[in-house]
Amino acid sequence: MRRTAERPVTYAVDIPVDPAETQAVQAARNGRVVLDTSAAATLALLEQGVSEQLVGHPQTITTTDQLLPDALQAKE
Repeated sequence: MRRTAERPVTYAVDIPVDPAETQAVQAARNGRVVLDTSAAATLALLEQGVSEQLVGHPQTITTTDQLLPDALQAKE
């Protein structure tokens, strides 16, 4: 456990990260991300800046409601 430099001071634990998780994050940073509309609504309720930290900076974000017509058409 270590003390963070940011204010307010918090404590952090360095948890081992699975290499597959690291690869998934890198892929999301460089590609398209699909975001459920309920997640988007929840992010909108957070303080300004917090949602940007959680989402990061993907190149494009697509919501699930944009993909629904494609999925229904493929089902037919």
